[in-house]
Formats: sequence, C-alpha cells, structure tokens
Amino acid sequence: MAVKAEESQKEMTVKSSPTFIMRWGPKLVLASLLLLPAPLLMGASQPNPPTYQLMNTSIGLYHVPYGTASLTWRAATKTLIVTIQLTGLAPYSIHPAHIHQGYNCNSNGPVKYALNSLYADASGNATSLTLITNVMYGIPSSGWYVNVHNGPGLTMTTSGATNQFGAIACGEVSGSGMSYYGDENTFLPMHPTSDANEAASGYANMWVQNNTLYVEVFVSNLVPFSDHAAHIHYGSCQSQGGIAHMLHDVVANANGYGTSYTMISGVSSIPASGWYLNVHQGMGMELANQTGFDPIVCGDIQ
Repeated sequence: MAVKAEESQKEMTVKSSPTFIMRWGPKLVLASLLLLPAPLLMGASQPNPPTYQLMNTSIGLYHVPYGTASLTWRAATKTLIVTIQLTGLAPYSIHPAHIHQGYNCNSNGPVKYALNSLYADASGNATSLTLITNVMYGIPSSGWYVNVHNGPGLTMTTSGATNQFGAIACGEVSGSGMSYYGDENTFLPMHPTSDANEAASGYANMWVQNNTLYVEVFVSNLVPFSDHAAHIHYGSCQSQGGIAHMLHDVVANANGYGTSYTMISGVSSIPASGWYLNVHQGMGMELANQTGFDPIVCGDIQ
C-alpha cells in the first residue's frame, strides 16, 4: 500500500520594528557612481553561490582598515626594517605612511622617518616594506608611532571626504629601548584613529519578507550631521568585490549617531556567505575619488 506524505511549509516572517533618525532624506546619487574608476566598482570577481540561504541576520560593523606593523633593527648594519600590512583599504588605493615622533597616535608629532606608501590590490589588501639606514640606536621603548594616511597624497582639509592627510590606521611603537649591540624586533597592531570618522563602529540588521530585503544600519562615532554612502558588496571585507545592492546613505545626527533604512524588492533570501556591507567616508560624487571612497566600517554578512 502506497503511503502518501504531504509536505507543509511555514512561511517565515521576521518581525522587526525598523526605526531610523534622519535629518534629511537619504540621497542615492547613482550618476556619481558612474564616475568611479572601473576597479573600484568591479573589484574582485563574484564568489561561487553559497550552499544555503538566510532569511534574517545581524552583523557587526568594524573599523577598516586593520592590520599590523613590525619593526626590526639590525645592530651590525644600523638598518631599520619596517613592514606594514593592512586589509580593508579601497581597492587600488595608495596610502602614504610615516614613523612620527610622539608618545601616542594623538600626539600629532613631526615625521621621524618617511616610509614607502602602501598600494592596495583589487581586494583592498596592501603591504609595504621600507629599509632605513643609519639608525644608530635601535628602536626606542616609546616616543614613536606609525601611521597610514588616507591618501593618495597628503593634502589637508577640514572635510573627512577630501582630507588626504587624515590617518586611517595607527600604532604606537614599544621597543626594548635604545640599543647599541643587539638586534631588536617589535610588533604593533594598527588601530583606529581620532581623525574624522576613523573610529566609527556599528551594526546592521537584515531580513527578507514578501520577496523584499530590509536593511537597517546603525553607526556611531561619526562627525555630526555627516553623510556616508553605504552598499552591500559581493565578496568579503578581506576580499572586496563589486556592488550587489546600493543602500540609502548613513546620515549622522547632532551626536554623530548615523542611521540608514533601505527596502530592496526582488530579493528572496540573504546568502550565508559572499556578501559584505560597508560604509564609506564620503557620499555621492565624493566616491569618485579615493579619499571619499575610503571604507570606514565593514562587516561580513553571514
């Protein structure tokens, strides 16, 4: 006797109360994105389709870029070797770097040594290596810090989206103290800075209902009343790709707390991997240059 089994499905409904605080309406300037260099729009190739899908998720948004710096001093040759590695830069971007005099990244001290610039690849990853000769006394226990600028030059302005001089990552040097005879090594994390929007962080909520994707973005530590483009991209924060979905701008209030709320029709699910969300330093036409395109926070969607 054949037994027939009936299949039943429950319609998943994600209940949420989307709230957003905006001083102005969101501004998506599609025409400005057409001005972007092709590498910034295209990025890495799209990943293979994920093996399963999500209907809702929440993700953290963390400062980018991030990475490390290492300093090695060779006593015999009086040579200082500086290596910087960063992830989460704008694809194909260029970033000047220096060792400065000062006890912390907020010292705004003079340049001690100029370092080779970082050149990001298509995925936004970069490494620089600099050899500095005639460093007579090794690595100090304090009094130096390493920073990386937004670039591509060092022009200084009061707007984060045009301020090439703004530091996007920094780390304090902590060596063993001045030495005459023994080799020295020190390793330091490159952390957020106090420059405009470079200490931002936040989170995003996403859910699918009735074939529509809903996205809420919340970011703190922004410049008051600033406006920031946001997108969902293909790839990951470590391997950036092209735009999958444009989002409404993140608009900050008087306290520097930014929000965005977007509805995207025709989306039936959220991939379990292969998407990431980022927020940029600038908005609209400011994305046409590297300084404004600078990603300030990023989170992998999973």
